[in-house]
Amino acid sequence: MKVIGYVRVSTEDQAKEGVSLEAQQARIKAYCTAKGWELVGIEADRGLSAKDCNRPGLQAALEAVKHKQVEALVVYKLDWLTRSIADLLELMNLLNKKDVALVSMEESLDATTATGRLMMNMLALPPPMGA
Repeated sequence: MKVIGYVRVSTEDQAKEGVSLEAQQARIKAYCTAKGWELVGIEADRGLSAKDCNRPGLQAALEAVKHKQVEALVVYKLDWLTRSIADLLELMNLLNKKDVALVSMEESLDATTATGRLMMNMLALPPPMGA
């Protein structure tokens, strides 16, 4: 399975104190190797917030999705992909339309499996009325 990775840090402090871009990349590479997946590339955004999807690295990863060059998008942590529910739903719609799975390592979400697709669909449900 061909996959593309996406990594992001919003600040230099996060890069130093948290999980750096390099550490995220290494973990994604190891994860893909363990799964037997072909990692065709890792796109990165340094110093950019996840408040919206207007990030060059994310857009480059999504181009691979749009052109069906990959079968999965792998991220280290879901909220480093986006912090917006609306953007997450839009991303999930794009991925579903292109038959590309979303994999988030930190949350153990893997939409390449039936159980993972169920979990992702549950995450996409709107909250109950009054919640």
